Amino acid sequence: MTIFPGAGSIEIRVAVARGVVCSVEIRSTRPIGLTRVFLGREPNEAPALARQLFSLCGAAQAAAASQAVAWAQGRRLEQGEIFGYAIGVLAERVFEGLRGLALGWPGSENQDAVQARAAPHLREAATATRALLSASASGLGRARRQELLDFHARLLEAAYGLGVSHPLGAPAAASSHLARIARQCESETAFISSPVDALTQADDAAVIAALGRAPETFVGEPSLPNRRVETGPFARFGESAGVRAEGLAPRLNARLADIAEALSSLATSLRSGDVDLAAAPVGGAAGPGAGFGAVESARGRLYHLAQITSRGRVGEYRIVAPTEWNFHANGPFVAAVLGAGVARGGRAQTSLARLAALFDPCVGFEVALKEFADA
Repeated sequence: MTIFPGAGSIEIRVAVARGVVCSVEIRSTRPIGLTRVFLGREPNEAPALARQLFSLCGAAQAAAASQAVAWAQGRRLEQGEIFGYAIGVLAERVFEGLRGLALGWPGSENQDAVQARAAPHLREAATATRALLSASASGLGRARRQELLDFHARLLEAAYGLGVSHPLGAPAAASSHLARIARQCESETAFISSPVDALTQADDAAVIAALGRAPETFVGEPSLPNRRVETGPFARFGESAGVRAEGLAPRLNARLADIAEALSSLATSLRSGDVDLAAAPVGGAAGPGAGFGAVESARGRLYHLAQITSRGRVGEYRIVAPTEWNFHANGPFVAAVLGAGVARGGRAQTSLARLAALFDPCVGFEVALKEFADA
């Protein structure tokens, strides 16, 4: 989601015949031409501009941008810079994971009351996250490590208040906000995912090469040959290879595991001053005067590609976001929905919306359901 009013959305149109999903259509109005604002600028403007352009995952956007322009200029980020970006990415992964479950979880009864109970914890998480992100953006993460540990403690307590368990990684605390969501997810087993084909750092070269061959097409609908790639928490912490995920519970559990891992890694990094390699942005050369950056954001692996002209200005800029991997015609969301047996009417619509929420697109979405007789 961007700060612009016309940030776009995703419309998911599902047709059901005799209780089985027979077609899925994804219509996205996400703007993919925003990268034009980078063109002609000084390369060192790119990280701050990326952070400002995107209201969600701004720290990850800045981290990927920083690596992309650094490699395009033939230089390397210093360890202190990488540390700061990694701190920001980890804090952002915690908050975005919590926010997606605390605000607007589809089909909740007494929605206003549920959100009112969750709101104080989410506000505290937001306050702590803002402090961590501010230090990350200023480059002072290492110098302020002891101070930032206090904000980590506040973020941890807010996560516990919402139901993230102590010790980290255990099931959601009983009677908590997250435990209620967990019970809802356990009752939904209609959607069966193929073994997850995770997008990882090992795929970076192939992604950048494909982006170079067909930039306009690839940005809107990225894919790799003979694969159905998924990215995000389920790709990072989902089912083991060869095991199919039934229903919503495995995806929720992966989200909770991602939050717990980020909290733990954040504390370890702040205590030691060492970079968490799993959260650190990486990059590489992408041709003459070109470089890319990649980072594991809250919603999945994010790519930036920058090309610097002979005059030292940004001549080309591309972003490949996680949402485009997960929500396209041959992507993992469609694969999980197509052929699923669902209930009729509102219950089916709620189940589909919850699945979409766990895939977590970075814009708003709407599910439109039609029975076969109405299609």
